[in-house]
Amino acid sequence: MGAPNVNEVSAENEINALEERYNNAAEYVIANGSQTALEAFEHCFTSKVQAVINIKFPPLSTWLLSDDAYKNYYRLTNDGLRDIATPENDRKRNIVDSFLFGYYARDMVFAALSLKNEGLKSYGNCTVLLDENIIIPRVTVIEENSYNFAERHGINLEKVEIPKGYRAIWGNKLKLAVAKLHLQIDINCIEEDFCNLVLFSDGNKENDEFMEVHIYNELSEYAVKSINIPATTNRIQLLEIDKIKDKFPAKFL
Repeated sequence: MGAPNVNEVSAENEINALEERYNNAAEYVIANGSQTALEAFEHCFTSKVQAVINIKFPPLSTWLLSDDAYKNYYRLTNDGLRDIATPENDRKRNIVDSFLFGYYARDMVFAALSLKNEGLKSYGNCTVLLDENIIIPRVTVIEENSYNFAERHGINLEKVEIPKGYRAIWGNKLKLAVAKLHLQIDINCIEEDFCNLVLFSDGNKENDEFMEVHIYNELSEYAVKSINIPATTNRIQLLEIDKIKDKFPAKFL
């Protein structure tokens, strides 16, 4: 039957709502004399966009060297590989994920869209770029952090329907980006501005701005397109990095 998140976002009413948002956004930009900027943004986005995961080194090493899969929060805590979040944040994570995904919430993996070879520094200093050919059949995009999305749209037990037009299958991610960012696209923008509009991270989660990627089910090593690990003087970590390089010699940036 395919990935349930993709099935949901492929519904006709979802696609039509996104198409309407995109058309209205494009008309706005053009009416304000910034058609050239819109075309430049669309070209930059299409040619550079990737799904990225930022992660700390220990779980990255475990993922790539143990022949295990990249796991989400729920599976890591169940396996005892990470601590449970604070009670407040744990409840928020469960509530928001249940709202967005229902029964399959615990099978979802999260990433972000990026126009450069870096992601959300607040989640870890190692960046993994994902191979879109591997993830396409099971990936969707929402226009912002799912916590913020739930708050912005007043999600509660009385309003459980997800607003239409704010999610996209992989092939419609450009339309979602334009619908979200059109008010910030103008003739003064340069490529660096486009990159920062799609993803901005200074290491503080409170300041993160990004488009969230939802991938159904865990990720194996085959989903890794390339890896960026920052330099270190830690001898144990250097040995682990050498092992990863030996195993994946063609995947280091």
